[in-house]
Amino acid sequence: MLTELHKEGIIAKGIHAIGHSLGAQILGYVGHHFIKLTNGQKIARITALDPAGPCFSDRPKEEQIRAGAADYVEVYHCDDGFLGTKSRFGDIDFYMNKGFEQPQCELSFWKNLWILKPKICSHKVCVAAWMSTVTHRERFPATQCDSYESFKQGKCSQNSKTIAGFSNPGTAKGTYYFSTKEYEKF
Repeated sequence: MLTELHKEGIIAKGIHAIGHSLGAQILGYVGHHFIKLTNGQKIARITALDPAGPCFSDRPKEEQIRAGAADYVEVYHCDDGFLGTKSRFGDIDFYMNKGFEQPQCELSFWKNLWILKPKICSHKVCVAAWMSTVTHRERFPATQCDSYESFKQGKCSQNSKTIAGFSNPGTAKGTYYFSTKEYEKF
C-alpha cells in the first residue's frame, strides 16, 4: 500500500507509521521492504509501541523493527520480556516507568484476576499512554539514562531530555526513561 501511495505522489517524508505489538514488528518489515521497492527512500517515522518479543528474537533483522527501517524509529517499552521485546533497537528507545509492570495495572481490577492479566494490561497500556499524548503533548518528559534505577535515583538529571509521545521532535537518540503515576488515567 505504501508503495502504491508513493507511486501516486505521496511523499515518503510525510509518512508516520504507528504499530503495536505484532503490528510494530510488521512495520519493521514494511519499512525495509519500502526501502527496497523505492530505490532507497525511507518513510519519515515509525512509532513502535511495545513491539512483540515472542517469535521475533531469532528473526533476521530485516524482519524486525530496527533503526534504519525509517528515517526515525522510536520504540516504546511497557511490557519488557513478556509480550514485549527486551531488545533496544530504535533510534530512540523509551521505557515507560521501568519498561514493565506498569503501575496503572497494579491498582486496577487486573491484579486480582488471572495471573497473566497484569502483564497483558502493561502491554496494552502502552497504546493508551501514547494516544494520550496527542492531546496532552508534553505529558511525558523523558530523560536519557542507562538504567531505570539511575533514572529514579536522579543520577541522570543533567542528561539530555526530550518529550515522549506524539510531540517527540524526532532528533534524540539513545535510551530514555519517563514516569507515569499509578493513578494516572489515559
